[in-house]
Amino acid sequence: MRRADAAGPAPRVGPAREILREAGIVPLELEMGEALPIMSGSTVVAAAYLAALHRAEAQADHAEGAFALFMEAIRAEPGSLDARTHAERAIPEQEQVVARLRALLRGSEFMTDRTRRRFNPEDTHRIQDAVSVRAAPHILASLRRNLHHSRQILGKELNASTSNPLLFRDGDGEVEFVMGGNWDGAVMGHGLDALNAGLVDAGVLSQELSARLLSSRWSYGLPANLAGGTVGLNSGMVQLQTVATALIPEMQARAFPSGTLSRPAKDGQEDHNSMAMASLRNLRANQERLDTVLAVQYLMSAQGVDLVIRGIRDGAPPPRLGDGTRRIHAVIRSRIAELENDRNLTRDLHEMTGLVHGDLLLRAVRGTRTEIVSRR
Repeated sequence: MRRADAAGPAPRVGPAREILREAGIVPLELEMGEALPIMSGSTVVAAAYLAALHRAEAQADHAEGAFALFMEAIRAEPGSLDARTHAERAIPEQEQVVARLRALLRGSEFMTDRTRRRFNPEDTHRIQDAVSVRAAPHILASLRRNLHHSRQILGKELNASTSNPLLFRDGDGEVEFVMGGNWDGAVMGHGLDALNAGLVDAGVLSQELSARLLSSRWSYGLPANLAGGTVGLNSGMVQLQTVATALIPEMQARAFPSGTLSRPAKDGQEDHNSMAMASLRNLRANQERLDTVLAVQYLMSAQGVDLVIRGIRDGAPPPRLGDGTRRIHAVIRSRIAELENDRNLTRDLHEMTGLVHGDLLLRAVRGTRTEIVSRR
């Protein structure tokens, strides 16, 4: 499936027969022995792995988009995105993450000393931001490396012969049946475990960042619990952030590598099993949770941005968001109103989770990607 930001038509999901027909590929009529490899566990894992990878790439983009909007809300120090620092580490994925973040934040007036003072005159003695802020590009780079590793695994797997036995012609031209283990899913299973761990760590980071926005001290002066007006039964956004806090331990419990849990079966004939399907199920369950965790961060960061604007009362024009964060904020506000007086946020969270799972917000996050790629 083609990425949405690559050259050519946008990706489309549909029945295989229709997609093949549109591509000018005649579906094969299966012959004797060909159905089993398609039905086997490793083939099913490969197909579901591909779908999970496509979703994970979108979630990695959202992790960067939500982090960029968080940096605006917290009026973060831009030094952690300095290209020179990341060049010293020489990790390509890290440099690419930072390049995308700089593009999303290009032109921002929030992350300046002037805006910090305009909003909070006491915010004048920052030395450096918290570890979760400064190390976020490194954490998200690790996820990008796991994504790259998964693409390499699937690139081989989707073009492999995984049947058993396999048929070869020997030197005399005779057909030889060779029994082997090409159906084994260990490589995919361990790749799934690694990708799951990377997504969970991105979720942990997201929850830590949204928690910072609740605290007036940690957020450098934002109202406690991001309350925009009269505080009622819902206490601003504290219950919203509690949802993310509750989901993280569930994600961590499902991040244990299933590939280490082999059990013998069938009277010892199948005495080692990859457990790749269990790895896949854990990954997909955590992807459901991660959408909600990222939705919480998006909602709270957008609220933080609005409270900064509202809290500046010097009569001058409000500070400008970055090129990408302005698009992100506009999409969120096109669907979900700013929290002014206290209200129940269940509907807001459902709407925001839908935005994370859909295409509209993703297009806003990815709007600068073509420009970045063309400059390399």
